[in-house]
Amino acid sequence: INNNPIPRIIRYNIIMDDAARKIVYEESANEYWRWKNAGDNLFIAANILEVNYNKSLNKIKDTTKDKLSLSAQILSQWIYFKAKSLELYMKALYIKQGNAATDCKGNLSKAFITHELFTLSKIIKIILNKEQRALLNKLTDAVKYWGTYPMPLSYKKWRPDMDGITGIQPIFSWSEQENKILEGIINKIKWNFDK
Repeated sequence: INNNPIPRIIRYNIIMDDAARKIVYEESANEYWRWKNAGDNLFIAANILEVNYNKSLNKIKDTTKDKLSLSAQILSQWIYFKAKSLELYMKALYIKQGNAATDCKGNLSKAFITHELFTLSKIIKIILNKEQRALLNKLTDAVKYWGTYPMPLSYKKWRPDMDGITGIQPIFSWSEQENKILEGIINKIKWNFDK
């Protein structure tokens, strides 16, 4: 058992040259497939959560005696994962288009570290319709607080007014139509990977 809290690499005086570390970092950060694979993994996780969520909702519909299971409470998490996967796909395409993810100083570039999905869509020159742009704004909120923070950054985004709902508004909402719009955006981005 190693009781020494000092990492093994330092104990043996093997230290990676800082210049080499920077080169390897920048090469790795600028490999689009890393970003695409990370997006694929999050999208798979989101789909697994979505299946469990829908199963739980169907179970609740069949009975009034059961307590709300944890699986029925994961709407925001699976939307968050879908939104993050979309963000990673956009960043992968940005790199695939020949842009650098790094600033040549060993950091991710400022243009690359945004979570603003509409801004990213403009940078990668993806043409979107009005519905798709509106969904990107909603998914930007999902990235920022549905999974990252427990509260929105402003009270104005807390329980926003929704068409057709009067009184207290839901905290999170998602529709099958939004799912279809998201799939269309993702397919448009993935199609560009093959160019």
